[in-house]
Amino acid sequence: MINDPSCPVRLSGAGIGTVYQSSSIGGDYKYKATGLAITSETVTAFQVRYLLFDIWGEHTRTLSDTEVSDLRGQVALKDTGSWATWENDVSEILTVVSFVALVRRPDGTIWEYDVPSLLQQVEKIKVALTEKELTPEREKPKN
Repeated sequence: MINDPSCPVRLSGAGIGTVYQSSSIGGDYKYKATGLAITSETVTAFQVRYLLFDIWGEHTRTLSDTEVSDLRGQVALKDTGSWATWENDVSEILTVVSFVALVRRPDGTIWEYDVPSLLQQVEKIKVALTEKELTPEREKPKN
């Protein structure tokens, strides 16, 4: 977890767990958010991003989860995020970096993470990451 001291939302125990959900026609693997988001003031929305790295330290996927509601206090992340995945992907994940990317305050102002600072923090854990990988695929601009 990377917590920026200037962010109005702090993460505690935030990460990604994996679950297998069986059904009558087989089953599915899912990534599930874990941990808590703790707000130091009222916020109307926040987005948590999860950077997934494989056993070789290579970035494999960026997940994001946005919670929209008037919030103050603790929010259980396990109730907010779930993503479908494949067995092979689950078996190769070793490291997850969690951080708050965006926070919207009631007055409409938006707090946003500091890219250079975040990249510097991620570099300390010896994984490969570029700025473009900080954004999930579905949020990248279309060319």
